Amino acid sequence: MSVAWNPQLRRLVTADEAQVIEPHASLGALSAPRSVSFAMALAAAIDEFEVDRDELVSSRKFAALVDARTLIVWAMRTIGEPRGYGYIGRLIKRTIPDVIHLHQRAIRRRIEDPFFSAACLRLAERHFTSQETSHGCL
Repeated sequence: MSVAWNPQLRRLVTADEAQVIEPHASLGALSAPRSVSFAMALAAAIDEFEVDRDELVSSRKFAALVDARTLIVWAMRTIGEPRGYGYIGRLIKRTIPDVIHLHQRAIRRRIEDPFFSAACLRLAERHFTSQETSHGCL
């Protein structure tokens, strides 16, 4: 469950973050939020954490790679319609339990780490200000 929809964690989210987490509420006619594409989440993770695309899907686990994967999972589960753990796992070459763990880690990191929280907000802003339409393609 994401921070945006967990009432206990929701109290810890600032008003500015809430505006970015739930932007579809202020869009009027666009009641169905667009999901972030894997390509956009991947590009943002590469930019934010300065990692290589090939390393993101490798078995390596140093901190910047784990943070980049965590950002991708957070985006695909939180922005717009949540994508399935299996679908995300296939994209980043991780098992479903790995993806679930990354999602739980993302929730904790958004609360505890200002840098990670800011990276999430930048990705959400980038998504909602773009004209991207996701068709489920890479």
